[in-house]
Formats: sequence, structure tokens, C-alpha cells
Amino acid sequence: MNSLKLIAINLMIVFPTLTLGHTSLPYNYYNFIEQQHRRTLARRDEIIPFDVYSNDGSKAIPKDRLDNFADEAKRRPNETGYIISYSGRRAKTNESLNNLNKIKHYLTKKKKIPLQRLKFIDGGYREKRMIYFYFVPEGVRPPQPAPTVLASEVEIIK
Repeated sequence: MNSLKLIAINLMIVFPTLTLGHTSLPYNYYNFIEQQHRRTLARRDEIIPFDVYSNDGSKAIPKDRLDNFADEAKRRPNETGYIISYSGRRAKTNESLNNLNKIKHYLTKKKKIPLQRLKFIDGGYREKRMIYFYFVPEGVRPPQPAPTVLASEVEIIK
């Protein structure tokens, strides 16, 4: 290994806020590690969510989050978008399906993302209402729902 690289790596460990020129070593270092981590996970067929949204069910899904997902979908034309919606421990009847239908309408009608590039999954129930957004490259196993609350434990509200 080049001796300058070894010195730079040692300086990062000793002086984590060290800046050389216009480049901050820790940012580049952590950015590199994050990229390597994402590649490793993708090779193992594990997908990292693009975004996760959670609330108590009293608010609508912010449009800016859906806009970000749509913009990213346009930048990733060879990947499929997966949206997994979970209802909370206290949930309205068909809450998750209703959320998915609203998201589907917004992404396909307003943002013009082709329906065949999107998959919508009712994930069941979790402690809180949650929506996971993923992008999955071709040939990689898609994300699977992972509910944490049994349907028998859910309080249905009106």
C-alpha cells in the first residue's frame, strides 16, 4: 500500500476531524464504507429501505416523501419500487390497503411512474403505522413483510 495512503488512514484514526485541502477525510471514509456496506448487503440479497415513514395514523403521508421516491424511481429505470405498508396496533379497517391505494394513485397518476415498475404489499401489523419504500435491482430477492403484531392483538378503531 502506498505510504501516503497509510499516513492518511492513520491520521483519520488519530484526528477524525482532520481536513486536507478541500476534502474531509472522515466524510469520504464513511461514504466509502457506506457504499461498500450497501454493495455487500445487495450481494447477500438484503435490501436497504430507501425511506421509512411512521406516524400514529393521524396524518396523511407527506407528499414530499412520495415525490422523493418518484424522483428516485425515474433515476433508477431498471429497478422495481416496492412499498410495504403496515397498520398499527390500533388501526382502522383496511388502513394499510387504503394507504397503498392512495400511494399507488399518487405515484402512477400524478407522478407518471408505470404501474409495472411498482409493487404494493400489505405487510400486516406493527406497533406503529409504518410504510417502507424500497428499490430492488433485477435478480435480487425482493423485501418480505415482517409484521410484529398478530391480527388478534389489533384494536380496530372507526
